[in-house]
Amino acid sequence: MRQDKILIVGDQPVELEMMKDSLDRDGYETVTASHGEEALQLTNQTFDLLLADIVIPHMGGLEPIRAFRELSPTTVPMLITGHASVETAQAALEHGVCDYIIKPFDRHKLCTAVAKALKRNRSV
Repeated sequence: MRQDKILIVGDQPVELEMMKDSLDRDGYETVTASHGEEALQLTNQTFDLLLADIVIPHMGGLEPIRAFRELSPTTVPMLITGHASVETAQAALEHGVCDYIIKPFDRHKLCTAVAKALKRNRSV
């Protein structure tokens, strides 16, 4: 059986590594990008889920989501933010983001949200 492939985009190395390790331990195949331009270079690959921090260098987290939604509409987009607001939640919804994880979060919350998003996407 094929593993779900997840692209994680974030600019905090410790946080990025924690997310990668957590999702790898749950059986996902993960790829990381430390900024938006690096994520855009990966649009030629197929990902089941894109997990992007809303604040990343060189562009906001919505830019990679917009690009992947256009090039790979089956990729499930999720946002992570430490700057929760009505505006960011509304922007996320407008870009088809399926879930919005607020920092700080723990491994269990992350893995549960990812599993739920992938399951929801399969049932559509």
